[in-house]
Amino acid sequence: MIPCRKLLGAWAGWIALFCLTMSGAAADGQPMVMVGRCEAPRLDGRLSDPCWRDAAVAAPFIRNDGSGPASQQTVVRLCWDERALYLGFQCFERALSPATQQLHLLRQDARRQDGPVFADESIELFLRPGGKGEYFHLATNMRGTRYDARGMDASFNASWDVATTADAEAWYVEMAIPFQSLGVPAPRPGDRWTLNFCRTEQILKERSSWSGLQGAFHVPEAFGEVLFSERAVPVQLVDLADLAASASALRLRIGKGDAPMQAELQTKDTTVRRSKAAVPAGMGEVRVAYPVGREGGAGSARYEVTFADGTPVYRSPWFAQMGSVLTLTGHLVLEGGDGTLLRNGQDAVRLPGGKRVPVSLRLEPGENVIALTAPGKTRLSGKLMCGAQEIPVGEGWRWSEAPASGWDQPGFFAEEWRAVASAKGRLALPAAERVHLRRVIAVPVRRERFWPLQQEVNLPRGSRMFLKPLFGCVGEPPADYVYYLDLPAPMRILATDNLDGVPLKPLQSRRIRREGRDYTRYRLEPVGTLAGGFTLELVWSNNAKTSHTYVPAFSLGGTFDWRDFAIEVTSPQYAEQLRVLCLKWQNRGIHGTCWFDDISICEKGTTENLLPQGDFEGDAWKGHVHVAEYTRDGKPNRACRLSGTREEVGRQAGLWVTSDSVPVKPATRYVVRLRAKGERIVSQGGVSRASLVVDVGQPKEEQLVLYSHYESGEGHLVEAEQATPVNLLPAMKGRAPKQVPIIVCYASEAYENQEVVAANAEMVIGAGINWLWGPNESEIARRVRPHGVKFVWHIPRDGYSQEPVDPEYLRRHPEHAAVQRNGVRSTRQICPTILLDTPNEFVPKLSAWLTQRLRENPYEMVDWDHEFPLTRNDSVCLCERCRKAFAAEAGLPAVPSLKEVFEQHEDAWVNFRCGQNARMARVIRDAVKAANPEIPFSVYSGYESARTRSTYGVDWAKMRDAIDWGIAGYNGARGTTRGTMDALGKVPFTTGCMYAEQRFRAEYPYPTPSSWRIRLMRAVLDCDGMGFLVWYLPVLDGGGYWGISWVSALVADYERFFTRFDRRDDLATVEPTMDESTFAVLTHGQERLILLMNPGGSPQKVTLALREVPAGSRLVEYETGRQHDPRKPVALELAPGEIKALHLGK
Repeated sequence: MIPCRKLLGAWAGWIALFCLTMSGAAADGQPMVMVGRCEAPRLDGRLSDPCWRDAAVAAPFIRNDGSGPASQQTVVRLCWDERALYLGFQCFERALSPATQQLHLLRQDARRQDGPVFADESIELFLRPGGKGEYFHLATNMRGTRYDARGMDASFNASWDVATTADAEAWYVEMAIPFQSLGVPAPRPGDRWTLNFCRTEQILKERSSWSGLQGAFHVPEAFGEVLFSERAVPVQLVDLADLAASASALRLRIGKGDAPMQAELQTKDTTVRRSKAAVPAGMGEVRVAYPVGREGGAGSARYEVTFADGTPVYRSPWFAQMGSVLTLTGHLVLEGGDGTLLRNGQDAVRLPGGKRVPVSLRLEPGENVIALTAPGKTRLSGKLMCGAQEIPVGEGWRWSEAPASGWDQPGFFAEEWRAVASAKGRLALPAAERVHLRRVIAVPVRRERFWPLQQEVNLPRGSRMFLKPLFGCVGEPPADYVYYLDLPAPMRILATDNLDGVPLKPLQSRRIRREGRDYTRYRLEPVGTLAGGFTLELVWSNNAKTSHTYVPAFSLGGTFDWRDFAIEVTSPQYAEQLRVLCLKWQNRGIHGTCWFDDISICEKGTTENLLPQGDFEGDAWKGHVHVAEYTRDGKPNRACRLSGTREEVGRQAGLWVTSDSVPVKPATRYVVRLRAKGERIVSQGGVSRASLVVDVGQPKEEQLVLYSHYESGEGHLVEAEQATPVNLLPAMKGRAPKQVPIIVCYASEAYENQEVVAANAEMVIGAGINWLWGPNESEIARRVRPHGVKFVWHIPRDGYSQEPVDPEYLRRHPEHAAVQRNGVRSTRQICPTILLDTPNEFVPKLSAWLTQRLRENPYEMVDWDHEFPLTRNDSVCLCERCRKAFAAEAGLPAVPSLKEVFEQHEDAWVNFRCGQNARMARVIRDAVKAANPEIPFSVYSGYESARTRSTYGVDWAKMRDAIDWGIAGYNGARGTTRGTMDALGKVPFTTGCMYAEQRFRAEYPYPTPSSWRIRLMRAVLDCDGMGFLVWYLPVLDGGGYWGISWVSALVADYERFFTRFDRRDDLATVEPTMDESTFAVLTHGQERLILLMNPGGSPQKVTLALREVPAGSRLVEYETGRQHDPRKPVALELAPGEIKALHLGK
């Protein structure tokens, strides 16, 4: 075993070097571990039993955002016997050290089984017996609180044991999971299951896993593999530094085996190379040299240990090698004296006066400070290159005569240093006895360059499609930032947009030639600073409050002195009111301080300021917690000041500049101005991006390459240029089903540039989307409605709120206010018992309001998004009326106190409140039907489970009599979906599919085009042809739209199979066997539609045999038209990620 401190030091030191490439992991086999039999440990959370010394090891853990190994590492040990699987987790945590003074930040709040353990420091196990079908999900926090589920169904409960402890280095978990408690037989030696281990570290908001999956944890195809054996051979990497591109060998510590073994190190760039080393039967350290000929370490690497017969012992994921692979090369000439060139204070290169000196400095991830010390009045010339990128010798230098300590190191603040004038590529050093110069070359830590989080770009041919570069930076966001994007011909940027991305100054471009091809170099310069999580939000709404949207006018980050910003925006089509909010976002890793002052908004061409209070000088602002004084031009002044420390990254802070809404005009151009100052604003979870529409054209190639880099400080900091492959996908099909719903959420106006809106409408039609969940008053609605797209109205009401129906109701009837769990009376929520069981004036007003809105503005469906927790501190309603009604329904002998409700009757209380919510849904449905009996009414919530009932307040079995349609999400497995459908009975159900989690965050990567297509196809099948709901339109890119287009077109072409859904998988067999998640047979009379899916990363050969084939039938492959004899076995090969559809008919 590696000593803990050495291991932690290695991980910390090399954290920036690697980024897992999941496509590589899938391409050549999953991560794998062989687990051996053992004597059962005594569960005390200490991992001191003898079985753990020889147990199999699964480590290291990889961040699930793809950025590299977790900073807080986890080591898992595994063993088994005929009764149970045993797991030991060692979760390293810096905050456990008393020296850090951070023990108070460790969360372990959940105490009740199936409670919110994921909000705590937690570990999770995903286990899929046999590697197919349903999987089990077990989790616990530092306290040992258990959570278990079958897939996402938390109503499943297993009998398993857990124990936890902690010391100053790590916290520990021991688990014993009886096979019988899962309802599965014990494995036998040679059996293979799939599994994954995951961890959530709350202080750093870091999610990680062993298999290296990216995004959500619930992705069975990305699980690793476990091979059950009589004995285990533990394999551990000695040092993560051995995976660096600059490493010459990799070292593994391998336990004792019964037979000789072999360790293999694989690298992959344009080809796969292998090197091997023999492993003696005895335990010890093995060194495997890197293969000869790898191309500068720009590819990926993984390691594997096997027995001589090929039986695998351990296989790691693929790691992208991002170490010190770049080199600054060229030559320099210093005339008039001797000098020294350094990189980060090291690697000294002597520059004797007048001599041409070759330069070769290796560049590492992060900031590389190129420092020069030389006599004044000397002259510097030469040429420096970073790959194919020239670093101009005569530009970008800053100088000082007497620099502070650390001037030649990363992180030094050199904004006060003076720029050195250049002339024709030569640098004339200032007149001083000794001059110290510096410039910075930034090497990015992560390779993902485009939204949401991808190392490649996917664009359908012939489309006008979104391209959204991520405006990343190394270190603290700079005060000025210029991003250069080189697009290959025939691609070109058509338009940019301010709302869904960083506002940009007018584009500048020029034609260039590189690698024998025409390119266009675009200069993208943000208006203001690089985003850091502090924003000025414009909140537009109509008078009825049925449509509203938050639009960030400015997003601010970094360190900068008082600056004036201005931007033009167009109000939405429905806008009649505006509110303005200064905001620090929560849960995005944001800390620092931002000052806001002189906020104004004027209609373009006028001088009337709609926000006179935006200078914060009125008496109303005196003493406000978020308004502070500062000196301006020698006089006291006030401004909004929002601040947050590293420990407060999960806390939101904001200030409404307007107490009431300001009247505005729809579809009108306004000018927004702001004076702001930033103090070390950093956002670890947020991301800035540009929102571009690109004309893709019809390139002949299957793949092109685009290039990007950023600069700041007039070239003082230059990023090493990054190449990004562009995959050219087939053109979108543009066919939509007539009945099967293909729904995409569109919460509000996302774009204001009409060219962008027009292109977005083309994307919607091209993808075959036939429903949009969002306002039908938007500009995109006007453009897509003629193509038959329908709209879902999302009712803007949360729970039992008085708004927007009657905002003054509780002022007139304060006795009707709901009481929260913490005993506080709500200022917005009305008591449910009042609304449902007592004559009141609100319900008639609600019905009249809904009816009027739908008659004024018809929709094709109305949905109530019901996600209102029943057990949180702010959950309602715990007033005496509600507790009396609860006692009567539950048959309790006495009315319980507020405290007793949750300590003694929580399950019964949840059941009672779910019943009330279903009754409220009936009230809303009746109002909808009064406006138009033909409009379906739906409720959206979580999948059927105990967690959905307590967290969202929905019991689908109770809700089904109140709705016409059920919708839940996201990304539920087939068993989860079917469980929800069972609860709904005959009510139709549509499942949700999430492409990416948030518009302004890049924490959770999106799927590949092929895996996305399979996810959508499964969704249609799992809910018996009722389509799918996608979250959501602004996050989709070329791959997202293309996947929807492919599935939508297939459903449209064979819609009869989906509208009269009859699944008969028994009418065909497949060898090797495929389960119901990858194989389906649909029937329509004597016709059949056979669907086969390969979610893996390797080609899959199968043999399809049909049963009871009607005479005269033909079997034809979809798209290719290839024909087969349906009476004979059909040999098929499925490419990775492929869906193959075959039609059997006359």
